[in-house]
Amino acid sequence: MFDPRDTCLLDDALARFDELVNAPCLPELTHFPVSPSETPPACLGFIQIEGFPVTDTFKAFSFVLNALESLQITIGYVIQVRNEQLSIYIGIKGDEFFCVALEILKNGLIQTFPGIQLHELTSEESCELIDQLFSPCKHNSLATISVIPNTSTTTPILTSFNNLMGRNEEFVLFLLATPVSLCHIRSILNELICLFNILSGFSQGNHTASKGLNKNGSTTVTRSNTETNGRSCTDTNTSGSSHNSSQYKNITSSTSLSLANNKSLGVSLLCNDSCGHATNTSRASAEGITNSEAVACSNSRLTATNLTENEAIVFSIQNKCVVDALATLNLLITRYTNLLTLPAFEFGAYLIAPCLSTTVRGAYTYLGVADDPSSTIGPTVVNVWDHCNNSFCTILKELQCFNQPFFESCSSKDCLSSTTIISGLEFISTLYFV
Repeated sequence: MFDPRDTCLLDDALARFDELVNAPCLPELTHFPVSPSETPPACLGFIQIEGFPVTDTFKAFSFVLNALESLQITIGYVIQVRNEQLSIYIGIKGDEFFCVALEILKNGLIQTFPGIQLHELTSEESCELIDQLFSPCKHNSLATISVIPNTSTTTPILTSFNNLMGRNEEFVLFLLATPVSLCHIRSILNELICLFNILSGFSQGNHTASKGLNKNGSTTVTRSNTETNGRSCTDTNTSGSSHNSSQYKNITSSTSLSLANNKSLGVSLLCNDSCGHATNTSRASAEGITNSEAVACSNSRLTATNLTENEAIVFSIQNKCVVDALATLNLLITRYTNLLTLPAFEFGAYLIAPCLSTTVRGAYTYLGVADDPSSTIGPTVVNVWDHCNNSFCTILKELQCFNQPFFESCSSKDCLSSTTIISGLEFISTLYFV
């Protein structure tokens, strides 16, 4: 678990939020080189539309767009003003289900907009149209517009745009929608939730201002008196008497008798008489006296005084940057959670014109009419290139193949793009006229 006082963690989270949501490098795309697309060429086809009739069921066309997204079909919508004429084209790019997608598109247009006139372009006509739209020899400038189309406007976006731009200047408005996988949306959503969890620990800080005073007084008095007296006396008397008396009498007599054959016999007589008398008297007397006396007297007194005074003010403050970031993250988390249940597109708006002034005016006009003023989700940015920029021709080549251009950034390992992720309903809001 992270320490909520870790300012380094807070700085890293805010920096990642700024990179992911505010996209500070987005207005500087003209300074980054284009990363060439590695996807192989796919089938391209166009349908020319002779204007959209008035209808109240235009939102139903989002179902057709959702079906095309499920088949991994890229959709390109073209508004071309040339020789004071307005032309509308819908193009698609796909591989395996290209023919199926083309039928879905035609039938969906006919059923959604009754009385609409369609003309499917041949391969030669499609190549000629691509050359008109994206040839660097015929156009000197282009602009990318980063915006999420407004779905709450009462006047259609293209109606307002067409009224403001008129038909006196030549230009091409190209709206490109590329299918987005659910894995990509989940990856973005998980990172947003992770940032929200980290920053929520820093949204409010508690502070305490305190003042304290401690006073301690102590007095200790101890008095002690000890007296010890001892006395010892020992008296020992010993008396003894001893008397011995002894008489001893010894009589010895021997006689020799002769026998035959020169033999003799000796006879002896021994008589002992002994008498003794012993008397012994002893007396011992011992007396001991021991006397010990001890007297102890102790007196102790303790006096203590403790005084404590404390004053404290507890208050909390909010981090403005964190609070605003959490509000934006909450909106983005809700948005991407809803996109998980809907087919989603990576949406890019591009304006191409022979004259730089037309490109700049057209790009900011589309941004103004397509942007939702009440929305705070992501930046709305316009980037402009002219024919002198090294990336100009490369971007046109990417658009010819219905590829969203990506730019290499030195500060990030991920490539940058001017696109936004939108739903099918948001895409249809910028496709119809009234």
